[in-house]
Amino acid sequence: MSPEKRYEDNIKLAYWVVSRHFPNLTWDEDIRQEACIGLWKAAKTFNDTLGVKFSTYADTCIRNSCLMELRRRKRANKMVVVSHDAPIPGNGGMFYSDTIVDLNDMIENSINNISIERCLTQTEKDVYLLKEIGYTHIEIAKNFGRSSSWVAEQLKKARSKLAKALLF
Repeated sequence: MSPEKRYEDNIKLAYWVVSRHFPNLTWDEDIRQEACIGLWKAAKTFNDTLGVKFSTYADTCIRNSCLMELRRRKRANKMVVVSHDAPIPGNGGMFYSDTIVDLNDMIENSINNISIERCLTQTEKDVYLLKEIGYTHIEIAKNFGRSSSWVAEQLKKARSKLAKALLF
């Protein structure tokens, strides 16, 4: 039997395979098209001498063709992840993080400016503000002639006091 005849005689098989293996995609035109492509591949490559029914062989070919389409869709729908530290191309050295507005940060900054003055010691203020502008624990520790664990403890105290000040 010719591949064309085998294809024409089994076109309903392609739709049946879609409805059986992908019931929520039965009316998706792209999946149905992929099913027909899978059927065509099966009709072209089927070997009568292996003792396997055409429908069994075609079922696998059709299913694989549909799965490849679903994988293509999944790859096409992936989001592009950009680091917030990456520069925005052609924008004069501006970073993606410069464009992000965080409401919590805005509220925290406005409240912190008031709370920092009232509830923290001068050392806690200095350590906290150095950390806020981007210094590492080690850099802050060197600045004060202390260890990084001392910096962590100062930050912990400062954050605890600020949290209490925000609650009351």
